[in-house]
Amino acid sequence: LFQVANHTGYIKVDWKMVERDVNKAKEQLKFRSSPNTELPPEVKTRVDEVIRFLKKNVILTGGFVGGFLLGLAS
Repeated sequence: LFQVANHTGYIKVDWKMVERDVNKAKEQLKFRSSPNTELPPEVKTRVDEVIRFLKKNVILTGGFVGGFLLGLAS
């Protein structure tokens, strides 16, 4: 809906600001890449839950990803 509103001119997205905020979030979420670093158990549990959900709802996931990519492309 936001992509359509942006495309038709109802709203204006400041993509530089979005990119800056995404990069800032990436920096805050970076994990150390050393081989001995492991995820905390609560994070690992959440990741496992998300993976199970995505596997059970392949059609929903595919539709979301497809729509998201179409929105980015336009």
